[in-house]
Amino acid sequence: MRTWLRKQITRLEDLTHHPDPDLDDFEYCSEVIREAADRAAGEGNTDFYREHRFAHAMEPRDALAILRSLLHAISAGDEPEYLTVDQAAARPQVSRDTIYDQINNGSLKHTKVGRIIRIRLADLDHIQSQDDGW
Repeated sequence: MRTWLRKQITRLEDLTHHPDPDLDDFEYCSEVIREAADRAAGEGNTDFYREHRFAHAMEPRDALAILRSLLHAISAGDEPEYLTVDQAAARPQVSRDTIYDQINNGSLKHTKVGRIIRIRLADLDHIQSQDDGW
C-alpha cells in the first residue's frame, strides 16, 4: 500500500488500480494526511487544514476514508493542475519532442521528481498565448 500511496501522490495514478488497504499502514496514511493538510494550509486552504491536521488522533478506517477521498478529489478534477508530457503535447496538438524542446530551452516551466515531469496547465496556456507560440 505504501508504494501505491506514493505513486498516487507523485504520479496521480488511476484510482481503479489500488490494493485493499492494510490497517497496519495506518500510521503512514496518517502521516500522508497530515502532510496534505500542512500543504493545503500553505496554499491557503485553512478549512481543510483545520479538519485534517489531527489525523493521528483518528480511527484507522476514518483516516483511510479521508485518504481515499483526497486521492479521488485529486484525480477527479475537471482540469488537472499538472499534466504529463503526453497530456501537454495533446492539448496544442504538438509532438512530445516539441514539449521536451520547450522544457530543455527553458521556455516551458515544469516540475521534475526523479524521471517524472509534470507541467502546470497555467504554464502551458501561457506559452501557447505568446506571440511566437510553438
